[in-house]
Amino acid sequence: YNHPLYFYSAANLKHCFIKLFICFVFVFSSFIVKGQEVDSAWLAKNILPNLSKDASTFLPDASFIDEKGNTRSLSEFKGKILLIDVWTTWCGNCIIRFPHSEQLYKRLKSIHLDTAIQFINICTEDSKSEWKKMLKKHHPAGINLYSKDTSIYQSWNVSAFPRYILVDRSGKILSGHYFGPDDGRIDYTLYAAVKE
Repeated sequence: YNHPLYFYSAANLKHCFIKLFICFVFVFSSFIVKGQEVDSAWLAKNILPNLSKDASTFLPDASFIDEKGNTRSLSEFKGKILLIDVWTTWCGNCIIRFPHSEQLYKRLKSIHLDTAIQFINICTEDSKSEWKKMLKKHHPAGINLYSKDTSIYQSWNVSAFPRYILVDRSGKILSGHYFGPDDGRIDYTLYAAVKE
């Protein structure tokens, strides 16, 4: 046991490696957090204004029905950043993004931004019963609204599904053609929108 190599046994090396790994994760995380602030400021200045030609115009309000049958409007949510998902029950590309929206919501919650950003999912076209059936099956994260009034397609410039729209606290459009929840840039730009 007095052999000098005893101190470099597998158990000791493993213990040292774990300590080094923890230190590395701590330091790396610090750089990530700092980098997020810098990147978000840059994105707020250079990316958000260019995401849509509709930026800085107010999103026209409309009436919707919620899951309980109550009439709702977007004006209720002024004071929050709105991430609006316009979708239909027959749109496969819409449905497959619901799990990504849930994961995005969890990430925002982990950094305490969930209270500043409201997810709103607006289903159009299909029947109300089919809409409720899809909600029960897929549980989209956020507030779920329904409308058969397709006039919002023109007033909101919706030409394809899903259509993601980002709205600021005053009701102005930040992006009429926003990233989907599966896009890697969405976390940074949402962070930038809240901190702007």
